[in-house]
Amino acid sequence: MQYFTALVLAFAISNPCIAQQAHAASKKGAAKSNAAFLRDLTKRIAGAGYSKVQMIPQMFVVLAVRSDGKPITLIVDSNTLKATEVEGAQEFIMEATGVDPAK
Repeated sequence: MQYFTALVLAFAISNPCIAQQAHAASKKGAAKSNAAFLRDLTKRIAGAGYSKVQMIPQMFVVLAVRSDGKPITLIVDSNTLKATEVEGAQEFIMEATGVDPAK
């Protein structure tokens, strides 16, 4: 059985078409897993009493320090790279995670 498995793996590695199909299937599985996670998170937030909850996976949260030394949190749109500063987010992150994002 081990010989057969090794043979199949060797064939898959040597055949780029099969390797690409496996990679595509892996990416699809990851995308489905991420989508399921976002749906679950949306339900949890709604279950906590919030309404009209929308998840935006194309946005990133950035922790940084401005030139004046003040720690800031930005929300960045991955398509346009436009950023908006979020007041009070640093304190929330420290409270929620126990990690000081300014350090």
